Amino acid sequence: CFFHCYFQVEREKLMTDERVNRSESEKTNLGSTLCRLEEENIDLQRQVQNLQAQLAEVESQHAQR
Repeated sequence: CFFHCYFQVEREKLMTDERVNRSESEKTNLGSTLCRLEEENIDLQRQVQNLQAQLAEVESQHAQR
């Protein structure tokens, strides 16, 4: 019984370690994804601002006619 219990505890420790490692890896991946999405969001906001400026210019030219 001692060996059975001992091996079961060791196996559960290993499984817990694997879950912790997987969790850390997933956190790292999420951090990288979040960073990339933030950069993409900034780029898209710049594009929107540029398009709004172009639209304002076109509307201004059209109103002068």
